[in-house]
Amino acid sequence: MQRGLLLWMALSVLFMGGCQFPAGTTPAPMLEPTNTLAIPTSTIHPALASETPEPTETIAPVPAPSETSQPAGACEISVPAGVNIYTRPSIEADLFYTTGEGELMPPALARTNDGWIGFDPGIAQAANVGPFRLRWLQESQVTLTGGCSGLPVIQGPPPGVCFNMFMVPSEVHSGPDYSTSVVITLDYGDYAELLGTTPDQSWAKISMLRGSPSMDLQGWIDIASLNVNGPCTPLPTVQP
Repeated sequence: MQRGLLLWMALSVLFMGGCQFPAGTTPAPMLEPTNTLAIPTSTIHPALASETPEPTETIAPVPAPSETSQPAGACEISVPAGVNIYTRPSIEADLFYTTGEGELMPPALARTNDGWIGFDPGIAQAANVGPFRLRWLQESQVTLTGGCSGLPVIQGPPPGVCFNMFMVPSEVHSGPDYSTSVVITLDYGDYAELLGTTPDQSWAKISMLRGSPSMDLQGWIDIASLNVNGPCTPLPTVQP
């Protein structure tokens, strides 16, 4: 009986000794389960760990300019009802339209020496350049306010004349041939009266007498460069 008790005690000591952790080792504590994923702060990239920025002040959007707003320093036109507006600076030109009550006008862009005011009507004009883009009314029938003293004074194209409007710098030759001398080079926005074409319709004759610049000069341009405005059909045939 005593021998059996001693044997059992020896086995118990041996079993417990085999389950002991090595000296100096502490068992890891069991982690309690959690339902959320926590990221230690030390593992977050510094760029992502910055403080939440303070809310910025809300700035109201700038309203879009209205269709009737005028640029700073513009020459503004006030016009009563019943004023006729023309396609060229003359009462003999084609009527563009007649103003109504409370008409809101675009700013003036040019004037002539004989009392006309020109403005851009704001319509599509793909081929028109220079003064041909403007519409005209008589200065005596309107009131001008604002920056009107600096309006350029131009020579407006007269009515009833067929003009060529130059879209690119172009050489005007003394004859209907590229081998002839160049009498003048005209720039974008210049214009000249169109007198007619050669019998084979390869060249056109122009006059600068009613053109821009105005001078007593005639010459020839390649008909491929024509860009006309006015009563231009039919064009007469002219001999070189």
